[in-house]
Amino acid sequence: MEHKGTPVAVLVETGEEQTLYGTQAHLSDNSLWHAIVPHEPCGITVAKDRTVDGAELTKIVNHLLSNGALRMIVALRSKEVEQSVKDELLERYPRHLLGAIPFLISTELNVAAAG
Repeated sequence: MEHKGTPVAVLVETGEEQTLYGTQAHLSDNSLWHAIVPHEPCGITVAKDRTVDGAELTKIVNHLLSNGALRMIVALRSKEVEQSVKDELLERYPRHLLGAIPFLISTELNVAAAG
């Protein structure tokens, strides 16, 4: 392992940036994690009606891209909110446009791994 590869960004709910839903303690000494995810996770606000602000999402994604992220993992607590974020990302960053950011939705990844 050379600890080289595509820099990945992680999008979590606001307030979970430092803990990653309780898993950060297990990852703190993992040098491979830090090589793949070189930046602190970014938090996005999830409203009580389980929506996210499109403008905030765009600002976060632009920030991640400008800091060198080439892929993004969306890891939110709710499958419905993740789907909302996926829809927003596909609308704002169509895959056919130059500069589109490849992203993974954690609940889709989890289902694929379980199946």
